[in-house]
Amino acid sequence: MRALHVGEGGAGMTLLLDEADPDRMPGASLRGGRLTAAEADRWGVLLEEAWTILLRRHWTTAAEARVLLRAVTVLDAPPGRATSGTPRHAPGLIGLSSPVDARGLAETIAHEIQHTKLNAVLDHHVLTEADDGVRHPVAWRPDPRPLLGALHGVYAHLGVAGFWRRERPAAGPRAEGAYARWRDAAHAAAVALAESPALTPHGRLFLEGTTATLAAWKSDPPAALPA
Repeated sequence: MRALHVGEGGAGMTLLLDEADPDRMPGASLRGGRLTAAEADRWGVLLEEAWTILLRRHWTTAAEARVLLRAVTVLDAPPGRATSGTPRHAPGLIGLSSPVDARGLAETIAHEIQHTKLNAVLDHHVLTEADDGVRHPVAWRPDPRPLLGALHGVYAHLGVAGFWRRERPAAGPRAEGAYARWRDAAHAAAVALAESPALTPHGRLFLEGTTATLAAWKSDPPAALPA
């Protein structure tokens, strides 16, 4: 496997580019064949730029990525769209479609780190009872989700909202709009999920903490943008 190196010394990270393991992401739309040398170089450049963004304004996410991420695999996506995923059975691996730009790649890393952390929590604590067949509508997917899937989405979009919250001074109106959109969507879903009787005590505690953070952010004033 090829390796993608970013940063230097203690502030650096290396991700293996997994293009071969047939079990790396079952059910995902994997890219067929290996990246060309030019494609791999582009991934390396964008990852370096994304890593700089994370180190500069999202140091917590960068620290988590350095510890938790080990490999990346390439996914197919429709033209003009992006997709990503984190397999439960392969901690340390994330799947990403070809990045459009460095800021979008940094956002996706912040998103998938949340799934990786929640999967680790689920190795130790049961957050939901067995699937009761109830499906919950969420703003980030067209299909209503089972409780655990919706909880994953809320936590992931807490990370997305947090990313855009810190990006606001650098990215301007784009970041302000994305922050408000995903903060409000995650908060609304979290409030709705709190009504589910299928949450365990650990699940309710986890959701309460997530909801409290999102609720506090709703009182944020607009960021001061550079002149």
